[in-house]
Amino acid sequence: MVIRLKPDLPEGHRRSVKTFFQTMVRVSGSLEESRLEDAINKLADVILPDELGEARGVLAADNLELRDRFIAEVPQLTSAEIGNRAGSSARNLYATAARWKKAGDIFSVHHRGTEYFPAFQLRDGRPHPAIKKALVALPENLSPWQRAFWFVSTNGWLDDKAPMDALDDIDAVAAAAARERQEVIG
Repeated sequence: MVIRLKPDLPEGHRRSVKTFFQTMVRVSGSLEESRLEDAINKLADVILPDELGEARGVLAADNLELRDRFIAEVPQLTSAEIGNRAGSSARNLYATAARWKKAGDIFSVHHRGTEYFPAFQLRDGRPHPAIKKALVALPENLSPWQRAFWFVSTNGWLDDKAPMDALDDIDAVAAAAARERQEVIG
């Protein structure tokens, strides 16, 4: 195997690469092939510089900015506010939101230490039925934030309306959500 390093690679990185390969040669004699590959990947993660580290930081900052904007621009409710709007007389106003969330009637996002429920999910203090249908139809692997962004993003299947603006067309919103499960070809 021949390895050429970039001519402008700093000396510290050159030493790291050398140490990496010396360690790899030392352990390769005692490990079977699959374990060797695993060991190489782990060593590379620890020893080699992360060239994507800066990009990951930029993506994280962009994502945080989008979340901040979502919380600022889309009306939000806390669990207690949901309990109040629902007319709950329970001592624990948080119970109503927790019950509806567990049943899949609504969803929440966590941001900067607080749980928020986007207000568009409620009509007259109750969960809008389109929310549950859409949540059931959306891919299960979506994070709460991905679900939130789906509801506020324009959607070609809804004549370029955001799902939150088309909730009264329950079947259309559910169908648009179901299309998110389809494989993208092209």
